[in-house]
Amino acid sequence: MMDFLLYDVKVAAALLVFYLFYRFLLKKETFHRFNRIVLVGTAVLSFLLPLCIITISKEKV
Repeated sequence: MMDFLLYDVKVAAALLVFYLFYRFLLKKETFHRFNRIVLVGTAVLSFLLPLCIITISKEKV
């Protein structure tokens, strides 16, 4: 259950970031088809990005 709530928080954060990107950069554009593609693409991406696991390994010197 906790994993699902964490996933929900990550999706909400991604949606917020993508919405702010759209709001500040693309809102006044007149290319409606492009705007629609961007909105649908960012919605799909916001659900897929939290599923990706990124690991960073540090080399000990």
